Amino acid sequence: MKRVPLLLLSLCMGMSDAAELTIKQAIETAKKHRPNIQALEYKIMEEKLKVKEAWSGYRPQVQLTSGLETSNSSLAVLEEGNTLTSPSATTYGLASVQAQQLLYQFGGPQQQAKIARAGVAVAQYDKATQEANLAYEVSKTCIDAWVIQQQQALFNQLELSSNRIFNRAQKQHDIELLDKQDFFGSVENRAFAHEQAEAFKEDAALVETQLTFLLGDKNQINLVDETKGPVTMVAFTPQTPTTTTPICHPGLRAWTQSPFISGSTPSLGQHKENKTSINDYITKAMHNRPELKQMDNRIDLEKQAAKLERLSTGPKLSVGGSAGNNSSFTASQRGQYTVGLYLNWSIFDGDRAHYRQQEADARAIGAMLQKEQLVQQIRLEVEQAYRMVSRSTLTYKSQQIAFTRAQSLFARRQQELKLGIITKTNLEESRYGLLQAKNRWILAQADYAQKHTLLQYRCGEIA
Repeated sequence: MKRVPLLLLSLCMGMSDAAELTIKQAIETAKKHRPNIQALEYKIMEEKLKVKEAWSGYRPQVQLTSGLETSNSSLAVLEEGNTLTSPSATTYGLASVQAQQLLYQFGGPQQQAKIARAGVAVAQYDKATQEANLAYEVSKTCIDAWVIQQQQALFNQLELSSNRIFNRAQKQHDIELLDKQDFFGSVENRAFAHEQAEAFKEDAALVETQLTFLLGDKNQINLVDETKGPVTMVAFTPQTPTTTTPICHPGLRAWTQSPFISGSTPSLGQHKENKTSINDYITKAMHNRPELKQMDNRIDLEKQAAKLERLSTGPKLSVGGSAGNNSSFTASQRGQYTVGLYLNWSIFDGDRAHYRQQEADARAIGAMLQKEQLVQQIRLEVEQAYRMVSRSTLTYKSQQIAFTRAQSLFARRQQELKLGIITKTNLEESRYGLLQAKNRWILAQADYAQKHTLLQYRCGEIA
């Protein structure tokens, strides 16, 4: 029978040898290839340039003016009762240089720079939010890929086992040693195992497509037959569980490393319950979530904009001067220069600045209300994720016990077969149950890792 393909995840960096792909490597690769992350880098650059643009208001402003000017005039003269007109035309050459230096302005460049710096922070936290979203999606997909790699040989074994059970049951049924109910049970098991194997192929293709999308390079991911050579395995870095931190990811080098039944029994004491309270996680989220920090800076930006409008009607102190000449083709050249200290103060601007200030105040209040809504949403998300981890922990423990029991039962059936107490069909049925228990155990591990990854994401601990 053709073996189900493995998922090959290879980083094509000019190397033909296969290599492991960790979640951290996958996240870094995704960040480099995602266009939206790169676009936000340029957005940050734009906001930083706005800070420099604001401070440029305190730099000297120099203008050069030059040109030609022609004026026509007529001189009317009354002579012997007649009016005589004498036209004349004069052409002037103009050239002047004006320079001005702003000394201080209320609500001037310094206030505009504060607004621009708040804009930089908003853009930076926007990028951090998008990176966290991307890291979470990559982590989830890598866990899905790990499940596929663990299930590959398992489903092959399940299908083989169900076929053997069916073949023996069919022979027994043909000679009327097996009733129809038991025979139909073997048919059902065979159909279910075949369905699982076919669904696995589709799941593998979906994971490959998702990873291709996230990592940005189709050459990095290939679905190949295992007979064509070594494959790159998705590797999790195992974390030692503590009383305050749930297991982050299932380890790959425990018994699950083997694709077959053989392997060590999972230790029932290796998983420790999460003792960190919901309030602790909520506190982490309020401190770490980049969306909250982004909203704080947006509020600050609107407050600074309101202050700018309030100060914009204040006095403006500057020094300036100009120098130039004015000459014509019929007259001598005339030079002139001016130097002065200027104070400009807008007494009344039709209340435009006042209304703009109120607009900025309204935007700031709106942003504060949005932040309050975001705080409530984050509380809900953290509590939901926490409950999901707690529920997944129960499944984790029960499936761990069920798999241990299935291993023990299969070992006992092997001894009973040697003693002639049971038949090979009974042993194969026990093997089939063991394989299904192992599959549920793998899924329980992955579900726990997914739920805990979600909790980390909700607490702002994934980037």
